[in-house]
Amino acid sequence: MAATSHGSAARPKASPAVSRSSNSDDDGFSKNLCRAMRGDTALIGTNYVSSGPQHVYVFQRSGTTWTLETTLDFNASPTGSYVSSVAISPDESMIAIGMPTQYPGAGRVFTFVRDGGSWVPDRTFVDEGPGNPGGVDGFGAALAFLYESFLIGAPQDGA
Repeated sequence: MAATSHGSAARPKASPAVSRSSNSDDDGFSKNLCRAMRGDTALIGTNYVSSGPQHVYVFQRSGTTWTLETTLDFNASPTGSYVSSVAISPDESMIAIGMPTQYPGAGRVFTFVRDGGSWVPDRTFVDEGPGNPGGVDGFGAALAFLYESFLIGAPQDGA
């Protein structure tokens, strides 16, 4: 896996080295990843884990070396939520993690803010819209920061 910065030709195209931390074939690590990179911060989320916690790995670059800064863990949810999207704010002070669901009205987006050398929970956005007639609209399946705001995608929303 490689992540390269497209923001500046002056930055080296060094990639975070990531290895699997478990021997389980069901941890989603090498099957489906969501990722984001901005400046000196990179996020890699395990996109689907059928049992156990979901993970988002936060890497920080110093020069050409990437180090794992922290791992954000999310408990398995009875609503079938999974990490589907990750995004980093333009100033690298906030990250967003989208967790849509396989059940009606239960999608979530979590934000974390950088506080010194750690990431602390900030806000949680919950899918409360009408969505599809079946109720599953994919709330949180796509995220993007736009200046100081961010956009939350719900690609199956029929509204």
